[in-house]
Amino acid sequence: MKITKIRAKNYKNFEDIEVDIKPINILIGKNSAGKSSLLKLFALIIESMGTENNNHLNFTPLGVDVGMSFSDLVYEYNDAKILTLGFEFEEENDSFNYQVALIYKRESRDIRIKSFIFQGYEFESDLDSGLFSRCGSFAKKIEIKFLGIIPNVFKIEDIETKAKLLPLQSLISYSKDKYLSYIGPIRTMMKPLYSFKPSTNESVGYDGRHSPYIFYNNWQDHVYRDLINRFAFTSLNKTEFLCEEFKNLYSGHFFQVLLSHNDKSSNIVNNGFGYTQVFPLIVEHITRQYHSMNGIEIIEQPELHLHPGMSGALIDLYFDTCMNGHSIVILETHSKNLILRLRRRIAENRHLKAHLKTQILYVNKQETSKKTSLDRIHIDNEGYCLNWPEGVFEEALDEIYAIEEAN
Repeated sequence: MKITKIRAKNYKNFEDIEVDIKPINILIGKNSAGKSSLLKLFALIIESMGTENNNHLNFTPLGVDVGMSFSDLVYEYNDAKILTLGFEFEEENDSFNYQVALIYKRESRDIRIKSFIFQGYEFESDLDSGLFSRCGSFAKKIEIKFLGIIPNVFKIEDIETKAKLLPLQSLISYSKDKYLSYIGPIRTMMKPLYSFKPSTNESVGYDGRHSPYIFYNNWQDHVYRDLINRFAFTSLNKTEFLCEEFKNLYSGHFFQVLLSHNDKSSNIVNNGFGYTQVFPLIVEHITRQYHSMNGIEIIEQPELHLHPGMSGALIDLYFDTCMNGHSIVILETHSKNLILRLRRRIAENRHLKAHLKTQILYVNKQETSKKTSLDRIHIDNEGYCLNWPEGVFEEALDEIYAIEEAN
């Protein structure tokens, strides 16, 4: 199963938005333009599939704060507006289209499903009884219960309706199967020493706090270790990540994460803050790759605390697995070096038609209306951007002009 598109109406600063999902997706834009809101839309939609929340929506998907209430989610903070969420997905070479409309009932202070559409079949609720009827027909009303924003198909008694909605059931199992990974902009500061504790976490988490334990649990497998260090050696200045255990009858069982360079090893926290911030990204991606957890990885500001020259190397972490169809990555970035490396890799891999599997999305808030728009920057197979927006990443040039004028 693969989600290929998401859409929304009346979501935060976006009146109407639709995003095709490519293997590599880069979000750029000024501060407060709405980049984070767009990233959170992915989490809101995917993690609200299958949730048993009575309000249908997961307001803290994967630890991501999307809002405190319905009014935080809707355009102009107007809880009288209808919030529409939708997506397209593929399964076994078939494509499916789903859309759901939600409203807030002030009297009962809860969120309800107003209507939903699946493959052209539209169902509308009378809101009070929880019964749905097919739009444009005189069919009897049907009781449909929901798991989040998805109908609970197995509990639908009407045979015809159940058959039409059956493909939606697969979304519930996939959404619970680590399809989505989300890492925020500030990762937890790593410690010099970790006490051993059994861990079943399969994701490093929103702030990366589980990355040392996941690394330790997989460290003994040489295949996993080679995947980690192949990237680190080639892209991070010929470094390697190591793990060292301490077992003592009196003090207990501990381990530390080491960074090795030129055959000299020292604790990762003694090698600069940047390494501790990029470590969770590497562990997350390699762990998902190693355990065949195909899906979407979202990372806010992956380049944070990295030298500009090293931030471009982050593209190399994701490029190959995304090109072969095993992963989807969405990066929100302020790094022009990262984009330059992406353009270079596209030019170097024309035979893969990498430009067709990549997109740069410019999130732009209009000065007058304060509405947020989303524009796609097209890249050709030589790595050139065909419609780069004026003023974006041109600050350095402006400063040079200012220096010349001052002199």
